[in-house]
Amino acid sequence: MLRFATKSSALRYTSYRGYQSTNLKEVLAKKIPEHNKKVVEFRKAYGGTIIQEITIDMVYG
Repeated sequence: MLRFATKSSALRYTSYRGYQSTNLKEVLAKKIPEHNKKVVEFRKAYGGTIIQEITIDMVYG
């Protein structure tokens, strides 16, 4: 009985995932600029902070 239930739920999950269509490029196109703004602000605030032998600016290149 448990074996049947597991197969059934796996099939439902697979079917459900097949109908969800998210374009990765669209998602990243929205998220990357937001993240880049955060990185710029972080670097302005902490760019000279030393992390052992390196600085934040060295980490980001």
